[in-house]
Amino acid sequence: MTTGKCVGCLGSGTCWVCLGSGFADTERRRGSCSRCHGTRHCHVCNATAVTTKAEQRRVLVVDDEPDTLHLVELWIADDPRCEAVDVADSGDRALLVLAEADPDTIVCDHNLGSHTSNEYLPGFKSAAPDARIVIHTSDPLGAKADGVLDRGADVVVEKGTSLEDLVDIALGSAAPGIAR
Repeated sequence: MTTGKCVGCLGSGTCWVCLGSGFADTERRRGSCSRCHGTRHCHVCNATAVTTKAEQRRVLVVDDEPDTLHLVELWIADDPRCEAVDVADSGDRALLVLAEADPDTIVCDHNLGSHTSNEYLPGFKSAAPDARIVIHTSDPLGAKADGVLDRGADVVVEKGTSLEDLVDIALGSAAPGIAR
C-alpha cells in the first residue's frame, strides 16, 4: 500500500505509481468504493492511496449567507483531506471560534453584511498565524482592490468557481493571488 499522498491532491486522477489514469473520479472525490472501503486505489496497477491523519486539515468557513455557508461546509467536510470543519456566520463569531479552534485554512466571504473581511483579517492572522486564508467573493477584483492580499489573505476565489475547485484551492496549494 502506498501511503502519504492524497489522490484528491493530485487532482488529475493519474496514479503516481504507474502514471495510469486508473482512479475513478467518484472514488477520487468521495474517497470510498466497495472494494477499498474508504481508501482510493488505481484500477490499473492496484496501488492504494490514503490521506494520513497528519495530512488532514482543519477548516473554518465564514459566510453570512446560510445556504452558501452550509454548501461550502458540506463540500469541504466530504473531502478526505479534511479532518474537521467549523463554521461561523459572521466575522465576530469567527473570532470566537478561533479562540478555541486551530484551523489550517480559513475560507471567508469578503462581504459579511455591513462589514468586509478586511476588518477581520488582522484578528484571523493573530489567532491563527499559520492558517491559509482564502477569500471567497463575488467580486475578486474588488476584494483585491480593498487590499485583502496585503492584509493577510493568501488567495481570492470568485464565488462562481466550482465547489470542487474551491475545495482544491482551500485544501491544496494554489499560489497567492486571485484564483479563477
